[in-house]
Parts: sequence; C-alpha cells; structure tokens
Amino acid sequence: MHRSQRYSNSYLKVLDTIAYALLFPWVTAVSLFLACYISNIIEKLYPQKKLIQYFVLGPFFAALTCLLLPMGVLGALIWIWLCTFTEKEAYSYCIAEEYEWSEGRKRSSSKCMDDVKDNGHIFTFASANVLLGPDFLNKLNHNTSGFKRCGKIGEKLTNHNGKYLSNLMVEKKEVGRRDFIFTEFPSVDFLCLQEVWERFHASVLLNHLSSQYGYFIYDVGEYSFKSNLCLLGSGLMFASKMPILEAEFKPFSFRTNHAKFTSLGVLCVKVLLNYCQNGDRHVGIIANLHTQAFQGFDAVIYSQLSEALEFIENFKEKNLHTGDIVKFDIVCGDFNADNISPGDEDVQNHPIFDEYVDPCVEKPGKDKSWSIGTELRQMTLFSPNISTPELFKEALIDDSLRRLYVLDADVVIHRPSLMTAVVQPDWAGRVKPQPYGGMRRVDKIIMHKSTKTKTLGYGFVTALTHLTDHLPVCMTIQTEQ
Repeated sequence: MHRSQRYSNSYLKVLDTIAYALLFPWVTAVSLFLACYISNIIEKLYPQKKLIQYFVLGPFFAALTCLLLPMGVLGALIWIWLCTFTEKEAYSYCIAEEYEWSEGRKRSSSKCMDDVKDNGHIFTFASANVLLGPDFLNKLNHNTSGFKRCGKIGEKLTNHNGKYLSNLMVEKKEVGRRDFIFTEFPSVDFLCLQEVWERFHASVLLNHLSSQYGYFIYDVGEYSFKSNLCLLGSGLMFASKMPILEAEFKPFSFRTNHAKFTSLGVLCVKVLLNYCQNGDRHVGIIANLHTQAFQGFDAVIYSQLSEALEFIENFKEKNLHTGDIVKFDIVCGDFNADNISPGDEDVQNHPIFDEYVDPCVEKPGKDKSWSIGTELRQMTLFSPNISTPELFKEALIDDSLRRLYVLDADVVIHRPSLMTAVVQPDWAGRVKPQPYGGMRRVDKIIMHKSTKTKTLGYGFVTALTHLTDHLPVCMTIQTEQ
C-alpha cells in the first residue's frame, strides 16, 4: 500500500514513527493492566475467570508498564513536540497498490472507471460504530479486546452478498420489517466507520478492506493540548472504491466531560465517480461524523450538528469547482440521538434535517414502521440467544424480544447509566411491545434534498453480532443519469 502520512517533511515522518514505536507498547501495557481490574458483562457473570487477571496478568502488566516507562516517556515527549510545533494534515491517506497515483492529491485508476461502468449510477453506503479502542475502554463499554475483534470485523465487512439493497422498491402497501434486516452486508461502495481509535486497529482493517477498497482515510484528528491534550483522535475512518479528490476534518469546538480528551468531529470527502465526455466530472460528497455520547443536561449534540452542517457547507463551497457535477450529498455517522426519545427533541428538529432527509423518519418524533434501533444494550451483548447474525435478526424482528437487546427510545437525559440499562418486565414477567421499544436509532445515513437521487434500499445489518455495541446501517441510492 502507498501511505501518505500527516507530515510533508520526511524527517518529521520519521520522528512520528519513532514516537509511535516508543509510545504504543507502553500505552498498550498500561491499558492491559487497567483492563485486568475492569470487568465486562461476561466477566461479571463468571468472576472466577478474573482470578488469573487479578493475581497473574495484572502484576505482569504492571511490571511491564514500569519496564517500558522510559520508552513511553520519550515517545510521549516526541509526540507532544510534534503536536505543538509542527504543521500536519488532520488525517493519513492510503491507496491500495493496484491503484495508480495521479496529479498530486487527485487519484484515479482504470479499475475505478470500470467499476463505475459496471455499477452504472447505483451506489451503496454503510456506517458502523465498531468500538475499537484501548482495551480498558473496551472493557468499560462491556466489550472484549479490540485485538481479538479487529480482524473479525474486517472479515465481516468484506464478506458481503455481492448485491445492493432494493427493498424500498418492493411494490407493497406495507413492507415487512424482515426485508430490512440483513445478516450480511451488501456490496458497499463507501464505508464510514466510527471509533477506530488506534493506528494498530486501523492497519488491521486496512489489510482486510484493501481486497475490495482502493482508497482510505484513517487516523483522523486534530492533536494539541488545546484540542484534546494530545490524546485520542476522532476515531473516524473512511474507505472508498472511488478515488478521493479532497478531504478535510474539523473537530467539534464544544465538547464536555470525557469528550475533551478526544478529537470528535466531522470528516468531509469529495469522491470521483466518473468523467463526462465534455470533461466535466461527476462527484459525490460524503461526511462521516461522530457526536458526543452522554451529553447530560447540555445541548452538546445540537451544537455539534450545527458545527457539522456549517462545515459541510463550507467544504462544498471551497472544494466544488467548475465542471464538478454533484450526484449525491450524504452524511453518515453515529449521531448519539434518536428520532423518538423526548430527550432528543431538539436534535429531531435540528436544521440539518431540513436540508437532509432520513429515510427512516416519518416525521420528527416518529420513525417508519420498518425502522429499528441501533444502540445495543451492553448488558445483553453476549446473550446466547443472539449468538449468530441469524438469531439476532429474528430477535430484532420481534417487538418484544428486540427490547431485550436494543435500547428503548425513551431517553430523557443522556447519562452513562444507559450503558447498564436493562428492560424491566411487567408484574407477570413479560416484556410488552412499546412504540419506543428497542427503537433508539442513533446510527444514521441521511441524503441532501437538493440532489436528484432515489433511495432504492435501506438496511440494518446483524453481521457484527458480538463484535460491537451498535447495529450497522446501509443505504443504496440511484443517481440521475
């Protein structure tokens, strides 16, 4: 793969590599040490399995942390210097070897153009929050090690059925929910991922995805003491089958609590779809965003969506040139707010939804009958009743069972207690269906109303069962010829 890192200066690239090589082993040791004394839901059910971590692995990683401390300190000092005194891009760019480079940052390839001809004017998008961070953060979110899950996630993302979605074109008055839940991904042209926090995890995903995607943006974030104390980036990652012409990232300025240590924001890209005979270009605009979780009493998400909308508009004004014909304008990501919860009413009426249409929405406060929630209950992530994509699909179809595994859209205040929320049965021990039951749909793909596109299909994918705490979403559109 050809990789373009943040720095234009080759010496700074070397320093960055040295800083990472020194810092990553120490950070990993610290993370593994902390993870030994944090229990996810599986370990809470079987506490005897934690004994080896408490008395063997914990002391071992503590000793390793001390042993690697001088390396870690040196790496941290180099990294802080790079963040403070050097200019750099807000992301790293990668292109698969079989694709060709051309004129600076603009890439194209004959393979890409052939793909466009084969697919015509139909494109599929996917958005997935994959929760790949330091192990202690994974444990706090009641998930397993990112090192164990990362390769499996990459395999699932590339193990698709080779088709695009067309379930919205079925000629029925009422389309059943079963048509909208899929056990594997369709053939996805543009993949937006959230919570790929570490370069290591991004590299593993790159190795898997490069068999089907040619262009990648990863390691996205703005690092400084002022922005995020030089700690975590945005976690955003983007994979495309079409060449990336332009890309820009903006961190949200208003972040509270834990989000101050991250670079949460919005990534905007312009992709090349094909060339016209007169020399004009068909292009697409895609934004990938991740807003803050657990905003509490502050209107953080509303503010961040306002920043995102303004940045997307500025990106288009700056990067759309004469001869660029926009065929689609899409926003994907984890919005951390749904269309039903009373605590999200301000977001439901945000101006972004005046300009972009959400295919799952009937009106603010009400989703369409086939829609379901995407934020999973962390306490039941590893239930044997949803151990396979097929079993999970059946549970999601049922209005009662779904409430056991997906958060209800009855959120009043965004609190960390949502991580441990469980559904409460009635006096007879039954979980009754509710209009808001299992309907907290925070992962969205929305499309600008100005583009002449038709939504052919939409889907919720169970392929990442037991691998993350979100349900990925996909959408297929058809652009005007």
